[in-house]
Amino acid sequence: MSRSFLHMDNHEVAAALRVLFARGEVELLGEGLVPEADFFLCRWRGKRVNAKFDLAYGPELHFIEPCTAQEQAELEALIAAVEPRAG
Repeated sequence: MSRSFLHMDNHEVAAALRVLFARGEVELLGEGLVPEADFFLCRWRGKRVNAKFDLAYGPELHFIEPCTAQEQAELEALIAAVEPRAG
């Protein structure tokens, strides 16, 4: 079953990024929590990107370095494709 990055919750985004890190597909540079958001500082394909989960607006990717819409869509799809763990 396919799911959308934009419909993931903060725990799903965090878990998916950790799986991608373990696979060597995403480099996690750091993570943080502020009252309104969780965020992950990442590097993907050599480009810095912040994955943010805003409690009011949901998940977002903010590329620090220029990227194309296709690259952003690819990373969103990669994150969303990580199967959630049955718990």
